[in-house]
This record gives sequence, C-alpha cells and structure tokens, in this order.
Amino acid sequence: MSIRYSAILCAALASTLPLAPQAASAQSGGDDFVALLEALARSTTPPKNVTMQGIGSGSVAAGGSVFGSVSGTTKRAGGGGIDGSLSFGAGFGDASAGVGAQVSVNITSADPADFADSGFLGVKFGTKLGGERPTFVALSLDNLAGWGDSAGNDLKATAAVTTFGEVSLGGDAYPTMFTLGLQGTEGGDVSPFAGLGVGITEHVGASVSHDGSNVNLGLGFKVPGVDGMSASVTLDDAFEQDGDRRATFSLSYSVADWF
Repeated sequence: MSIRYSAILCAALASTLPLAPQAASAQSGGDDFVALLEALARSTTPPKNVTMQGIGSGSVAAGGSVFGSVSGTTKRAGGGGIDGSLSFGAGFGDASAGVGAQVSVNITSADPADFADSGFLGVKFGTKLGGERPTFVALSLDNLAGWGDSAGNDLKATAAVTTFGEVSLGGDAYPTMFTLGLQGTEGGDVSPFAGLGVGITEHVGASVSHDGSNVNLGLGFKVPGVDGMSASVTLDDAFEQDGDRRATFSLSYSVADWF
C-alpha cells in the first residue's frame, strides 16, 4: 500500500476515535510550528508598498523626519499646459505614543518666471487609537498664512481616520489602508471622503478614492535602490463626474531621523 493511501486510511481511522490529550497536544504543536514558519516567511519578505492618492489620511510624518515633493497636473485651471507645485516640511512628536504633528510649506507657483510668488502653510496633528489594528486619526488645516494668489483662499479643515490591515489572496498577503474622513472650507459645505489602498508588490501600490465629488484612481511607486524616494500618478475625476479628468504626477523624498 502506498504511503499516500496509508495516510488516508490512518486519518479515517483516527476520525472515528476520541482525540487523546497527547494527540491534541501534538496537533496544537503542529499548528504552532506552521504558524511560526509562516511568520518567519513574512519577516524575510520585503513589505509591499501600500499607498493612497487623491485624498488626505489619518497618518502624520514621523517625528524627526523631513520631506519634500514636486507635483504637476496636466490641466491648469482656466487653461492648458502643466501646472506644478512644491511642498516640503517636517514631522514632530510621536503619534504612536501621544500626539504627532507635521508642518508643511506649499508653493503653488512653480513656474520659473514667478517661482514661489504664491503659496500657503499647512499643519496636521495626529495620534494612534487603541485597538487590534493600527489605526490613526488626524486633523489638518491648510491655506494658513497664504500669500500671492493663495492669499484669498478659504481655510480648509480635514479630519480623517486611517486603519491598516491585510487581505489574503491566492496564498499571499497584501497590506491595505482604509481612510474615511470629512473636509470643508471656511463658510462652505462639509463633504465626506473615503479611499482604499492596497500594496501589490514591494515597489507598487494601487488605490481608489472618492474626494467628495468624484473618483480618483492612483498608483504609487517606491523607487528601487533609493530609500525614501517614491512617485505616484493619479487619474483625478477618473469617470468625469465633474468633467475635469486630469492626470497628476508627483515625486517625493523623505529622510527619517533628520533631527
């Protein structure tokens, strides 16, 4: 009799008998061993790049880090061509142990002819909530102390909660992030927004979001071999709900423990 069929027979016989304490202990030990092997396999596999585009999030920059990004969109408000902007800032505190904060300077005039002629400041405060899954909540304020063309922009407030999880598919695990929030401007309406991001590979992540008026589809990329550098492309108003479909590109760089 082959080993395969012997095993099947033994299993069938065992199923008709009460499970002895020793057998139960062996089964538990086997399950623990399998779980240990799976955990070791995950620990040696580089984490997948989970990301989100098109909306804000409940997370803040890590304390002591600095960051910067440059972005451009294929559709300039009121005209054609590429419209560019810059943002740079730093993180303070520890959101995992208390309250974290980030401060950013946003330059909305990236044209060399009038570089930095307009822009605004932004602040964001966040903390980690209790629970089994890592969950963060944050409040951000934008259009603070605007200058140039941004001087007349209304104050914008955003509150968001982001939770991180994992889904299994085809024997592999994929990290996820889900964000839900509210945003509004001074004297204006408040609208909800939501989004889901999934890490596909070590370097690529995808997301879908609704910013309160339309759907945005995004891809995020970690630049191989360059720690802290990432890029993204977002198709804003993907289904032309507002008749304003456009592509936005960005390149970002961050350094941890800068100060």
